[in-house]
Amino acid sequence: MPFGLFKKKDKEPVRPAENKPQGSEKKVFEDAFMEIQEGLIALCMEFAGNVPVDDVYVYGSIEENAYSFNAFYVRQGQVLPTHKINEDLPTIRQFLQIGTHDLVRLEEVCREYDRPVPTELKMHYVVGGGLDVHYEYGPICGSGSGRSPADVLRGWRESVEKELKQYN
Repeated sequence: MPFGLFKKKDKEPVRPAENKPQGSEKKVFEDAFMEIQEGLIALCMEFAGNVPVDDVYVYGSIEENAYSFNAFYVRQGQVLPTHKINEDLPTIRQFLQIGTHDLVRLEEVCREYDRPVPTELKMHYVVGGGLDVHYEYGPICGSGSGRSPADVLRGWRESVEKELKQYN
């Protein structure tokens, strides 16, 4: 069952504004960058639908012309991968495709403003609370690393599970 966010329109590529005072480009870049991150969180929340979740963890990898996006959730102290939130395979595929497309847009914005492209993006959103984002810019799962984005995501999920067990 696709939902509204999945029908969102592609936005025009973000372009630096012309004839703006020095320093205003940074604000425009940051706004465009943050808008994509907010869109990823909104996508994850809409994917969760009526399933009440406490936390959303978003993982993105942009490395060696390969993109990977996925998420996992916490509900009542339990870590849930996407397929435990929504079991409909076409919806899961659409969710992953849209998230991946947003990573492509993130890279485009970085290149448009001549900024470094993060190789890894880890976002933790506390529902009704704050957002914590961690970026990496060096190689994480490129060729020769022996790690895939799925391995990194799995390791992060296991780390969150261990942390939750300590507090429960």
